[in-house]
Amino acid sequence: MDEVNNKEILKEDAEIKKDENLQSYLEKNHKAVFEKGMMTELEGVKQDPAKKQYWMYYVNGKMAEVGIGDYKVNENDKIEFKFQEMK
Repeated sequence: MDEVNNKEILKEDAEIKKDENLQSYLEKNHKAVFEKGMMTELEGVKQDPAKKQYWMYYVNGKMAEVGIGDYKVNENDKIEFKFQEMK
């Protein structure tokens, strides 16, 4: 969800393999760009540090505590990516 521009970017029910992390899944299946373990672009929407606009991700309603490349998906996890302006 792009909360800055108030539009939905992507919605899907995904089945991620047990040994696959979020970063590798997104790289294989979507237009996603990563730098130093952080997602900087998804489906053409790019982060803008000058405007403090960043991609964040949430697991089961809580902001993730590890980088996207390190997160191992668990069965029934609900993953949300949000493009947000940090204040």
